[in-house]
Amino acid sequence: MHPRDRGVAHDQSDAPTNLADVVIPASVPGCVHTDLLAAGLIDDPYIADNELGLLWTGRCDWSYAREFSVSERDLEHGHVDLCFDGLDTIATILVNDVEVGRTRNMHRRYRFDIGTHVTPGVNQLEVRFAAPVPHAFDQREKLGDLPVAGGGLNPTSPHNMLRKMSCNMGWDWGPVLPTCGIWRSVRLETWSKARLGDVRPIIREATAERAVIDIDADIEGDVTLLATLTAPDGTAFDATDRTIVVDKPALWFPIGYGPQPRYELALKLRDEDGQILDTRGMLIGLRSVELESDPDTDPPTPADDLGRGSTMRLRVNGEVVYCKGADWIPDDCFPHRVDEQRYRRRLEQAASAHMNMLRVWGGGLFEDDAFYDVCDELGILVWQDFLTACASYHEDDESAAEMEAEARDNVSRLMRHPSVVMLNGCNENLWAYKDWKYNGVPWHEHIGDRGWGLKYYFETFPAVMAELAPTTPYWPASPCNGPTLADFENGDPNANEHGNRHVWNVWHGPGHYLNYFGHWPRFCSEFGFHGPANWPTLERAIPADQRAWDSPTMRLHNKNSRSEIGDGQDKATARMADDFDVPTDFDDWLYLAQVMQARALQIGVGWFRSLYPWNNGALIWQLNDCWPCSSWAMIDGDGRAKPILHAARRFFAPRVVNLGPRRPTAIGGWDQDPGPLRAYLHNDHAEAWSAILRLRQMNYAGQTLAEHTQSVTIPPRAAANVNMPDGWSHDPATFMVAEAEGGERSFWWFTPDKHAPIPSPAFDTEVDGLSVTVRAKTLLRDVCLFVDRLDPNAVASDACVTLLPGESFTFRVDGIDSLDIDAVKRPPVMRVIGDLLRPE
Repeated sequence: MHPRDRGVAHDQSDAPTNLADVVIPASVPGCVHTDLLAAGLIDDPYIADNELGLLWTGRCDWSYAREFSVSERDLEHGHVDLCFDGLDTIATILVNDVEVGRTRNMHRRYRFDIGTHVTPGVNQLEVRFAAPVPHAFDQREKLGDLPVAGGGLNPTSPHNMLRKMSCNMGWDWGPVLPTCGIWRSVRLETWSKARLGDVRPIIREATAERAVIDIDADIEGDVTLLATLTAPDGTAFDATDRTIVVDKPALWFPIGYGPQPRYELALKLRDEDGQILDTRGMLIGLRSVELESDPDTDPPTPADDLGRGSTMRLRVNGEVVYCKGADWIPDDCFPHRVDEQRYRRRLEQAASAHMNMLRVWGGGLFEDDAFYDVCDELGILVWQDFLTACASYHEDDESAAEMEAEARDNVSRLMRHPSVVMLNGCNENLWAYKDWKYNGVPWHEHIGDRGWGLKYYFETFPAVMAELAPTTPYWPASPCNGPTLADFENGDPNANEHGNRHVWNVWHGPGHYLNYFGHWPRFCSEFGFHGPANWPTLERAIPADQRAWDSPTMRLHNKNSRSEIGDGQDKATARMADDFDVPTDFDDWLYLAQVMQARALQIGVGWFRSLYPWNNGALIWQLNDCWPCSSWAMIDGDGRAKPILHAARRFFAPRVVNLGPRRPTAIGGWDQDPGPLRAYLHNDHAEAWSAILRLRQMNYAGQTLAEHTQSVTIPPRAAANVNMPDGWSHDPATFMVAEAEGGERSFWWFTPDKHAPIPSPAFDTEVDGLSVTVRAKTLLRDVCLFVDRLDPNAVASDACVTLLPGESFTFRVDGIDSLDIDAVKRPPVMRVIGDLLRPE
């Protein structure tokens, strides 16, 4: 691999002169950044401010070259195909100095027949990559400027002019690290009479009585396709005319709704002489899936005054699934580093928090098959975006053909996975067209009568789905108020009453997390609240002299857009000030910032679940991070769970109780009256829930001032609510508690911690091996055990635990051989909110 500097005017960074035409060892799969890093030629871009010194990499041309061997036997097959699963991005492929193909799309697979260009013995392969950054600007100059957003504090770049991972050019949580390279596998395939390409098992029917599967496949050659489906118990079902019928099938369900059995599908190509020419095997799941978007006939009313609209809900095997989960971004800026083990770890973290759905966001990738394989195994549903995000896209013939080819390639590859239950046309583009501004001008005015992507969302993508994945639901956008073009033209794409919403005018708007109570979406596919990475992750990435919340390096590692109250670090501090006096000590700030993230999303998810069955989904932005930073992620860039992930295990639990107002109310702050309260119970379980609901008003000394109990029985997958008794005071010296046996309890606080009469924390701590038990003598809010301060590999089993006087909780610790008993009992390991409060 070697670079050639392009010297583009719009980026004045210079490539190191000592690298010009230098041969550098390269790995495949890989990219230029990781090769340079491995060769010791650049510093780690994730550390300190090293990112800023690497902008030159995106404006250099790069070349990969190697020798490969071809045998006489290979040539006798008649076809020698050079296959690339991923080229990033603008590439020219040469074999023995002869051009055999060009590519301009990171998101597609490519196959080139090179049989006439190779000879027996050693041959030469070269892949030349054009610099992506100047290419994007050149395309903008050629085709015309169209609105683009998403970069946060990074320099604005026309990521919509490249078919490349958009966030590679910088996003409001990620750095500017535009890559080049052979980022997925490359291989030679030889064949003669026939070849079996993608196989698409189309589940036409899947009930408890029978399943019908049509086998659609890409086949080159005049041959017969044989297919056999083998059940988990070993029973085999052969295809007749490419259709397989299974009696009494074992159906595949999402996690929490049933098991995830998979069948083995074996395929063979047989010629007229009975010779088997090609084979393929894969695991599939048998299930039906429907996405419902119907006008309300008898609207559910879990809270008062919700009005009427239209549903958005997912059915799997005929059963409505309440979608609990998060949005997924690329897990690394250099995605070839994400292997099956890392996917598994991340997905198991999601499953441990009772998540049953991940939305693969449209500014990232169609992930590797390993991602979807693990989702299949665990029962995690996948909402997959097509890769168009926060931008408008040209619809000229060349661009449209590329977009369709990309869609066909990936739908064909992914549709076999039972976890992939819907595909989505774009991220925020419909909303942006109507409501956003670009350089101070509304998007629709800037675009005028030019094509901007609408064709893809309402024509190209649904047509591809109808042909290649006809039983997999399609949705035009996130957010979107309905499935048709007329819905978009005549309505608000981000409406509460229809379709799905993104709720960003809490973090980006009034800010206080109590504002979540002012929203009532039918399905919320994005909402989030910032929180910094865990200490060991920051310790690795942030120099010691920069470990302050407002240091230049901490700000660099927070790409959130600037607003009237500042950048992401300023916003986090402003939101912290809603509940606390902002501390000057960095350890204290880090703890409280993570607590605020957990509190906010407990309110948001709790409220949306309270609205069931009006609301049928809550997906948090975002599950993961791609580098060490402060962001909305629940798992930081080094893979460590923030306290919010532990909180999610409670608020995504199958059975929950949540306190909230009786109607949507934008509370806005602690000084506003929420009105009468109500306890909402959501039973996302296959069995009925019978329990005694206990409602209490308590003072901060732990005394019960009023109490009400009531028997409740909630059917499976159902909800109920109970009003708090009339006359109970909203005294700021008190708080409310609601709990029911078998469900997670809920608190309602009338005043922020900084004004509440919270007593100085008193508790006993007992350490028994790798168990730490806290016994509360006073009210303890948001108890956390940061054992990663003792060892970066150590993890505690929970976080943000609130205890009433007399209660106890045991943390289990993993990843460490023994605990320092004294250190465990004090900051910065043991943290309790009361330690940081200053009595008035």
